[in-house]
Amino acid sequence: MSAEGIGASRFRLRARLSRRRLLGLLGTATAGLALASCSDGLGAAVAKRPAGNSTQGSVAGSRRNSYVAAAPPPSIALVTIDTLRYDQLGIYGHPFVKTPALDAFGASGVRFNRHLVQEPQTNASHASLFSGMYPASSGVRVQSVDKLSPTLSTLASVLAGRGYQTAGLFSWISLENQFCGLQHGFQVYQDLSAPLAPGGNPYDLATRKGRADHTTDAAISQLSAFSKASPFFLWVHYFDPHYPYQPPGAFATMYDPGYQGLMDGTLQTVDAIQNGSLKPTPEDLRKLLALYQGEISFLDSQIGRLFAQLSGSNIVVAVTGDHGESFGEHADLDENGNFFHPHSLYSSEQQVPLLLRYGPVTRPGSTIGAITQAIDLFPTLLQLAGAPIPAQAQGASLLPLLDGSESGASRAAFSAMPDDVFTSITSEDWRLIRNNASGTQRLFNLSADPGEQHDLLATQTEQAASLGARLQGWMKEVKIAS
Repeated sequence: MSAEGIGASRFRLRARLSRRRLLGLLGTATAGLALASCSDGLGAAVAKRPAGNSTQGSVAGSRRNSYVAAAPPPSIALVTIDTLRYDQLGIYGHPFVKTPALDAFGASGVRFNRHLVQEPQTNASHASLFSGMYPASSGVRVQSVDKLSPTLSTLASVLAGRGYQTAGLFSWISLENQFCGLQHGFQVYQDLSAPLAPGGNPYDLATRKGRADHTTDAAISQLSAFSKASPFFLWVHYFDPHYPYQPPGAFATMYDPGYQGLMDGTLQTVDAIQNGSLKPTPEDLRKLLALYQGEISFLDSQIGRLFAQLSGSNIVVAVTGDHGESFGEHADLDENGNFFHPHSLYSSEQQVPLLLRYGPVTRPGSTIGAITQAIDLFPTLLQLAGAPIPAQAQGASLLPLLDGSESGASRAAFSAMPDDVFTSITSEDWRLIRNNASGTQRLFNLSADPGEQHDLLATQTEQAASLGARLQGWMKEVKIAS
C-alpha cells in the first residue's frame, strides 16, 4: 500500500475506534441519559476570482466592518444538516435532486458558493462552528472522544450572557454532551433520537433516528416555548443524510426506481464497503447515491415547515452542513476506495452549503464566491447580535463580504484530518492537499477541475510552492507543525 493509502487507512481506523468507544460507553449508559433534556450527478459551478496571497486566522480580527447591530438584537436560528454535500441541492446546481424548500430559502437570502469545513466529522465540525476555532486549537479532533473545554466561549454561552434564550436540539447521539462538550451555554439541550436499548446499536435508525419530521416538530415546539420578551438562539441539527441511507416510503426509490440488485443503505453494507469486503458495481453505486439523495429530499420535505416559522423580520437564519460524503470519486486514495467520511479533504467531504438570511444585511438571490470557512460563522453571528467577539476566534466575519467592503480575494480555508496526516489549503481557484506522513502533495484547479481529478503539482510549481508556504505557516500557527 502507498504511504498515502496508509494515511487514509489510519483515518478509518481512528473513525472505527471512536465508534467502538461510543458503543462501549453506550453499553453502560441508561436510556434516560441517552434522551436527557438538560438545563444549563455531482458537481456545481465554482466562481473564479482574482488571486490573493495572505493567510487567514491571525488576521481575522482585521476583517470586522462597522456594522451596528439592530435594537432590539435579532433572534438567531442555526440549522446544521449532517453529511450534506453542497452539490446535491438544486440551488447549487444539481439537475434533478428535489430540494424545493432549501432552494426557496436560499433564494430568499445569500448563497455562499465555496464554503468549507475544517474537519469532515460531526463533532469537530460543530465545535468549530460553536467556538470559531480550528479543531487543532479547540482540541476537538476525534469523534466521540474529544470534548470542547468548558473554559472556551461558544455561540450559546456568549449569547446567553447577553440575555438570549438558548436551545439546542439534535438527532444524533454523538452530540450528547458526554461525547462532545457542546452543551455549554444552552439552557435547553435535547437529544431527539429515541432511547437506546441496552446493548443496542445507535445506528439502528428504524428505532432510534430522530427523523426530519420529528426534528422539525420539536423545533417548532421549542419556538413556541420561547418568551417574546427576549431574543432566542436556536440550534437545530438534522441527521437524515448520514448513513445508513434508509429514506422512508417513496423516497427510497425516488432516484433509482428501476434498480434490480441487492444494494441497500444499511450500516452492514456501509461497513462492508469500507472494509473492502464489498466492491459496489457502477449500478450498485448509483443505487447507494440514490438512497442518499432520497434522504436529502425527505429532509427537504420537512424542513420547509421550520423555515415558515422563522420568517420574522428580525430573525437571522443560517443553514449549513457539518461535512459532505464521498462516493468513490477518488478511488486511488486507499485500497478500499474512497467512500463516506471522514477519509479525505476533497470537496466531496469538505465543501458544504451555507445559506444565510437576514433582511438588513442579505439581498435575496445574491451569491458570494469568496472562500469561506465554518469558523467564520462564529464572529458573523455574534456581530449580528451586537455581541463581543472573543479573542479565541480564528475565523473572519462574513459581513464585509455582504456589504462589499471586502472582496474576499485574500481569504483561504485550512482543513486537517483528525491525526493531521492530511492537511489542505483552499485559496482562489486552487486546492493543495498535503500528506504529512509521506511528504507528497496534490494540487487542483477547482475552477477548471471541480471534481479534483487532474493533479497539477508537476506543472504548476510556483502555485504549489506559494500555497505550500501558506499551509506550512498555518500549521505552525495552530501548532500542527513546529
